[in-house]
Amino acid sequence: IPLLVGVRGLNSALALRARQTRLLTQATFLRLLSVIAILLALATSDRLVASAVGWSLTGGIALETAWIIWVTRGLLAALPIDAAHPADLDLARMMRFAAPLVVSAYAWTALRPVINGILGHFTDSEAAQAGFGVLHPLILLTASGLWALQATGQILATDTKSARRFLGFGIVMTVLFSSMVVLLGWIPAWRDLLLTRMFTLPPDLLDYVEPAMKILFIAPVLLGLRACFKGLILASGRTGIISVSAAADLLAVGGVGATVLWLDPTVNGAVLGVALVTTAELVEATLLGSTAWRRFGIGRA
Repeated sequence: IPLLVGVRGLNSALALRARQTRLLTQATFLRLLSVIAILLALATSDRLVASAVGWSLTGGIALETAWIIWVTRGLLAALPIDAAHPADLDLARMMRFAAPLVVSAYAWTALRPVINGILGHFTDSEAAQAGFGVLHPLILLTASGLWALQATGQILATDTKSARRFLGFGIVMTVLFSSMVVLLGWIPAWRDLLLTRMFTLPPDLLDYVEPAMKILFIAPVLLGLRACFKGLILASGRTGIISVSAAADLLAVGGVGATVLWLDPTVNGAVLGVALVTTAELVEATLLGSTAWRRFGIGRA
């Protein structure tokens, strides 16, 4: 799977660079349909379910990769020559650009196990980890569309004027997406339907998670802003601040979690989990935003 993901990423970058994002949508739907079809075909008994899941995931990614390779095969030669970013890249320049992104990816992936580890030290650790296990996927699901802002800014923000327009667009999209999460958290009928029907939470865990649902919308707001600012940083070509911000958010999460544990180990872990995710997003959005603001001169008249 890592080999397929790497190849898929290279060819997806061609589609982004050529501004043919519909190819990525087609590839994603092909993967989803393939995973479902292979899973239904192979999962003929309980004994085979785990194996079927593995094969369906691998097969779906393989078909997606094959599709994106095929539809982007002519895009490399069609790319325009960009004098500001010459084609003769050396290894050092590529590593300077890519290494901070690798650090950021690992830090982002590590965020959930770090938070789960912190919650495991609180008094009601099982409820805390179970509650966060429900809420964090909701954050990722409701905010997943906002990640498109990162690629949008990277490709379309070329100067101060375009950066300002993109940032305005990104803020509007962030507000729209986050408003859906507000409705989920503050309309009891919708909240209960989601938690009881989809996640089948028992009554005691439902009461435990409910307060956290009301503040859930803050995380997508900050995630959307972070995606906007990260896109501008990528467009600027200097990515060092991305690794700095990623390391800073892990340190902030660890510091806040340890402080709360020391002050009161009986706090609601679901609320704390959402607060820790929000802390990470706030740190990254602040560091990336201040840097992007300076590089594009957005605040200047």
